[in-house]
Amino acid sequence: MPGEHMSFVSIDVWTLLMTWGNLLILFFLVKKLLFKPVKKVLQEREDEVKQTISEADAAKSQALQMREEYEEHLSKAKEEAGTIVKEAYQKAQLRGEEVVRQAQQQAGGILKKADEQIERERRQALEETKAQISELATQIAAKVVEKEMKPQDHEQMISRLIDEMEKDA
Repeated sequence: MPGEHMSFVSIDVWTLLMTWGNLLILFFLVKKLLFKPVKKVLQEREDEVKQTISEADAAKSQALQMREEYEEHLSKAKEEAGTIVKEAYQKAQLRGEEVVRQAQQQAGGILKKADEQIERERRQALEETKAQISELATQIAAKVVEKEMKPQDHEQMISRLIDEMEKDA
């Protein structure tokens, strides 16, 4: 009996070699038929993920670049708008000053013409007054020569002549 148990526990070289052979054949078959396709699928998936990541990075960098360009254009636009507003303000201010200067010149011209007209009218009034006084003096002298008068008569004659001149005017 002790020998019976031995054959159960004993190691048979041919069985061991066959088991190892079967194991190696199974290993190569699994490697060829299972591991290589699985490894190939995993590699393809990894390449696809890497490509997707690189495309995402490229899109992100492009978006950042576009954002920088947009911000740059925006800042330039703001700068140009500020410059345009500043120039428009300066032009408006210069135009306002020009309008004021022209108005002052026109007002000065109008005042000068008014002063000249007032001076002409004053001279004309003086000439008319001188002419009236001369005429009055001539009439008085003619009346005095015609007759000698008393001071009361003289005053009455002057009053009458003034009244006549007022009626004529």
